[in-house]
Amino acid sequence: MADPFEEYFSHYARAFDRFDAERIAACYSCPCLMVNDEFVVSLSTPGEIHQNTTGLLVHHRSQTVGRARVSEFKAEHQSENLAIVRVRDRMSHAEGRM
Repeated sequence: MADPFEEYFSHYARAFDRFDAERIAACYSCPCLMVNDEFVVSLSTPGEIHQNTTGLLVHHRSQTVGRARVSEFKAEHQSENLAIVRVRDRMSHAEGRM
């Protein structure tokens, strides 16, 4: 059986491929933190999550990003419902390269 956290991030990548802000935003619960190597954003409401997600998609479209694939996945399970997860995505142009 596949790791449920890995399935979650694969679902997220498929929603990203469709530039589906609604489905991406639905992947989050409030409050949440969005973290990358450069910053941390704290979001408290579904509206903030949707606004942030929409902005992310606009940015990626401006960079001609067309696809996202999970390239690295590591989950350290702390309990049945909690894990420390490290995910790296590989982005590519719609034509398949970046």
